[in-house]
Amino acid sequence: MSSYALLMTRWTMQKTMLPSLQVCNKMISSLGQLPITLMGMIVHGHGDERYTQYSNELWPNDPNFTIRSLLWLLRTLEVAPISNRNYCLNTPRNSFFERMLQGKSHCICKSYTPNQIVGPKLLPINLLLQMDNCVKDNKNWHLLVFLSLLMVRDVFEEVKLGFLIVGHTHEDIDGCFSYLSKTLKEENNYILVDLMKAFMILHEKPFIPQLIQKIPDFKSCLKDGLELLVRHIDMHLFRFFVDSSCWLVMQYKVSPIDIVWSPIHGLLIKLWKVNPDGSPKLSTRVPSFVLYCSIQAMMHQG
Repeated sequence: MSSYALLMTRWTMQKTMLPSLQVCNKMISSLGQLPITLMGMIVHGHGDERYTQYSNELWPNDPNFTIRSLLWLLRTLEVAPISNRNYCLNTPRNSFFERMLQGKSHCICKSYTPNQIVGPKLLPINLLLQMDNCVKDNKNWHLLVFLSLLMVRDVFEEVKLGFLIVGHTHEDIDGCFSYLSKTLKEENNYILVDLMKAFMILHEKPFIPQLIQKIPDFKSCLKDGLELLVRHIDMHLFRFFVDSSCWLVMQYKVSPIDIVWSPIHGLLIKLWKVNPDGSPKLSTRVPSFVLYCSIQAMMHQG
């Protein structure tokens, strides 16, 4: 295929806090719960197509989380997908994450056998990305500028980013989360692997799980040379490409049903400042890793 269609949705709800019990007595009612965030991703065009990332909310909810998930997914798609359903979750980085992944050997789905084994292949030339219309996580200039860099690194030739109209439309992944919400009301989930397994066996094509253990600070790198955007929250469709003068540019549509992209050629939006030689002033920083939130702060937010 010449393009991928990626659907990404982040799910943060009280229903995913662990442990999640149907009956709560006095002995356990005062115990704390660990908040869990899910990032669901569906890929149309390659392999297993469904992935889920889990995080215990040790990090802020911001563009760093979204960009990290997207990068991980693109790198995963370039290698052979996990088609035998014998999931091998990532190795724990320390004793805390080791406890989080306790019992991961039971996170296996034997009920699904793919029709064929899909081997590794190069990414297509175009990317179609669909996300929640959330300004804090997705619809912000950090993510828009990051997507423009995918053309500089020759990852894609063109990227289109779409946002659904608030309150009127839903993605495919939203339906999957709806089924999970109903399931969690009927079953006890004590540890993270229980939640992973519940989501895996819920659908004909299981969601491949991964636990997030570190997040790079992309925001600190993207602010170098960045031209701030205005009124981008009013748009619902964005297009990123390299124009004839080798500049990273962007166009938009206020409504997805608009026929013409704005602005017209010759007035395209440049996302980076200009070097003295006329080239884009791109960031050359290597991102550091975001520090964990304190457990006290995390429990206070919960």
